[in-house]
Amino acid sequence: MAASNLRERVRGRLAGENGINEESLVRHKDGSFSVTRGFFYRMGKSEEDLAERLKEALPEATVVEMKEHWRAWPKHSYWQVRFTVPQDLGMPMESMTKET
Repeated sequence: MAASNLRERVRGRLAGENGINEESLVRHKDGSFSVTRGFFYRMGKSEEDLAERLKEALPEATVVEMKEHWRAWPKHSYWQVRFTVPQDLGMPMESMTKET
């Protein structure tokens, strides 16, 4: 299975009205993914909120790490959630079975 194929399936699951911009999706060399969300003011939000929205969109995801990258004005501050998903995410059952 091609790595980009899994990335596209994850991207497709994140697309929609869940508050996660699928364009912020990054696939890392170790096979994990991360999403980021920028902020100027926290407004009571945190990286945990981003992780919750991620789990709503991708219940199969396992959150590995959550970080807040805060930098003083005028630099960009953002939350980042790193996660893993099963390699067979979104695959039809018939394509997961091998014929012998």
